[in-house]
Amino acid sequence: TPLTAIKGFVETLQNGAIEDAAVRDRFLDTLASETERLIRLSNDLLLLTRADAGQLDLHLVSTDLADCIERAVEYLEPLAQEKAVDLVMDLPETSTHALADADRVHQVLVNLLGNGLKFTPEGGRVTISLGSHEDSPCIAVTDTGPGIPKEALPHLFERFYRGDRSRARGEGESGAGLGLAIAKAIVEAHGGQIWVES
Repeated sequence: TPLTAIKGFVETLQNGAIEDAAVRDRFLDTLASETERLIRLSNDLLLLTRADAGQLDLHLVSTDLADCIERAVEYLEPLAQEKAVDLVMDLPETSTHALADADRVHQVLVNLLGNGLKFTPEGGRVTISLGSHEDSPCIAVTDTGPGIPKEALPHLFERFYRGDRSRARGEGESGAGLGLAIAKAIVEAHGGQIWVES
């Protein structure tokens, strides 16, 4: 899709639209945006290819998971406010550390929280909590969105799976369908598990 859009805008500019300054500037902005989208898509595919080959670079250090959660929430708070959705943290009083790559954990949390925000209607809530599951640290993201159809659950972490796009709140909110596959690859590269309940 980004390549098709880029090609179309370039052809339109070549066919004379470049002479109209307002149209030209709008098209150049769109070209820049689509190019960024293509770069993100390429990087996502590269990450998944590395994960498949067992070559995903992780910089494992003792990581405070509450700090990771707070950083992800702070990053997404403007989006939550824009969508009028409460973004809530439920953190224990004592710190929870894990041997992890903090940047990759951040990537997973932003993806999961972003999905929660995408599918939660105005006035709803997305909650991220830190606890334990089978004696291991466990981070859970829950939302008050419409839920996930039973038939979609087994496919949720597959590459390019996007489910029912009509459940997204606004136009243009669908991605390439790689985010949850990437989250799964990163979690499993850490020796962890990721799952969904609806």
